[in-house]
This record gives sequence, C-alpha cells and structure tokens, in this order.
Amino acid sequence: MPEVMVAPDPDEVAWHGRLTEAELRSALAEWRFTPDSHEVFGRYLAFRTATARS
Repeated sequence: MPEVMVAPDPDEVAWHGRLTEAELRSALAEWRFTPDSHEVFGRYLAFRTATARS
C-alpha cells in the first residue's frame, strides 16, 4: 500500500504524527480525540483480527 502524505490544517489540528499501536493505545487513554476515535480503533482491531484468521 503506498504511503499517503497528510498535510493537516494547523488551524484545526494541534499535533499530528505517527504512533505505534502501543503508543496509540496509550494516547487514546490519555489524550482528547474525536468522539468516535475509540470506536474506529476498535473496528480496526476487529477487522485486523478477522483478516488474520482468513
């Protein structure tokens, strides 16, 4: 999958960067995210698990 460059609007995003899965799990517990961030991450994990079993 090709890497997509993201250029967030500095007026809308306080910080951006790449996180490992462990860092993301920790950040979700500590930082404020969009209201659906936890749901989206859970759906990603479920999809990844289902894909790995296929």
